[in-house]
Amino acid sequence: MTRVNDSLRRAAATLDSALSRARAEKKVFSANKNLIKGFLMMLDSTLSESDAVWVSIWGTSPRITVALHDLEGFKSPRLSRVLGLLETLGDSESTTDWPAQYNRDYVYRVGEMMVRISAYVMTDSPSCRRIQIGVRSDEVPVYEMKCD
Repeated sequence: MTRVNDSLRRAAATLDSALSRARAEKKVFSANKNLIKGFLMMLDSTLSESDAVWVSIWGTSPRITVALHDLEGFKSPRLSRVLGLLETLGDSESTTDWPAQYNRDYVYRVGEMMVRISAYVMTDSPSCRRIQIGVRSDEVPVYEMKCD
């Protein structure tokens, strides 16, 4: 019976912890709701139907991720407008290329808020193409189950 009670106590503690985190994240969201809403309203006219926006809370700061799809290239007017807006509002933190996904991520800090723009170019983009620059060979162990 002790093992059952311990399991139930751990489950209850896990749920209490999750509720506590959710309450803390809701407070952060509520405190930053106008900042988030204002930023999203500025972006709204630039977004297309294929784009996506996510709002989340990480620790004590809001995070916004915007996925811009079907861009002709990384100099696309739509992307340039979004990055121009971010340049006036905040500071660039990093840029990361993901060639396998035809994607470049731009990360900005706007006050306490982190904004990630994930820019996806079309695979048949006239200005961007993925080129092979080498070959990587990774040895990965392969297993199977064998039972008597």
